[in-house]
Amino acid sequence: MPTHIELYQNAVVKLESGDYQSATELLTRAAEQGSADAQYRLGMLYGNGEGVPINYVTAVHWHRQAAEQGHLSAMRMLAWMCASGYGVEADEEEAGRWYLKAAEQGDYRDQFFLATLYRAGRYGLPREPERMLHWYGLAADAGYAPAQFALGQLAATGEGVSRDEEVAFRWLSVAAAQGHARAGQVLEELLESVPAERVEAFKQRLMESAGSSGAN
Repeated sequence: MPTHIELYQNAVVKLESGDYQSATELLTRAAEQGSADAQYRLGMLYGNGEGVPINYVTAVHWHRQAAEQGHLSAMRMLAWMCASGYGVEADEEEAGRWYLKAAEQGDYRDQFFLATLYRAGRYGLPREPERMLHWYGLAADAGYAPAQFALGQLAATGEGVSRDEEVAFRWLSVAAAQGHARAGQVLEELLESVPAERVEAFKQRLMESAGSSGAN
């Protein structure tokens, strides 16, 4: 009897050849044996109507099975479907729980998105600056320019946090160096309002910090 791994691999071959009927049968067998990858792929097939009639209820079922096994892409899809009401009664709080679980897997894009939810107080999550900064910080430390810009902008304006021109300068500079256009614009506006000697001090400390990090 083929294992769920073998069934899934054969299903992928069938999908690539355009044989959706055989692929769906193999994926279903693999999914019923517990393959999270197969469960996710089935969810996508039923959600998009690829080779099978569109069935959002079935799509949610398989995405949930995969998400409960820790499948990141399934978590994202299940969260979106819960938020949108596709195949399930719209439930923003459940969507928020799955977005949180996805972020806890460590991908900077999910961390960034979760931070925006805490920033706005959406999907059953409170508007909570401390958690917002935590998740933005993780994504920013991973080198994600939009998160770096968000931290810089928040520090520059004092939105939900203490206004800190040096923190704003640091994060906006890092984001701008990665080509984030809006960060460059906000940085220019910040520099126009800060005395030149303070800007030089900011630059010096930023260079020292970068040198220290590089040495480690």
